[in-house]
Amino acid sequence: MSFITIKPATSKAQRTDTVLKAPQYNSFVVIDAKYYGASDVQSAPGWGDIVKQFFYAKALKVYAQNAEVGNAFVFPGSGPFHSVHMIERGEKGAILDEDYPPIRCFYLDPMELIECYTTGQKLIELSRSLMSLAYDEQQATVS
Repeated sequence: MSFITIKPATSKAQRTDTVLKAPQYNSFVVIDAKYYGASDVQSAPGWGDIVKQFFYAKALKVYAQNAEVGNAFVFPGSGPFHSVHMIERGEKGAILDEDYPPIRCFYLDPMELIECYTTGQKLIELSRSLMSLAYDEQQATVS
């Protein structure tokens, strides 16, 4: 009889940028704030960033069972992207939103961020928009 020894990787653990929880719901949003603008496909998040976001959302569902989990990128400036979707390879190219819920994209003026940071203010509107992802996911499940 052979025994399998499991050893956890010690190099880097799962480290999300930010996770918000809607206090009145079992809902979360995993947020990755980027330092680049994502103004076109060439400057958009790469495969590794996208897969990592999907993974963080799945991992959070293990931690918080029955939770609804939204996913978001936040970029500086303004840009054209509203969401990132996983699509099936091949001729069909079907969108796989049911298995990989979309990662929503938000853009924020860096000067507004700096102003809020230096004055101790909060980005209320951004927080509401981000939390609406969790709420929208929760409502979709209930409906």
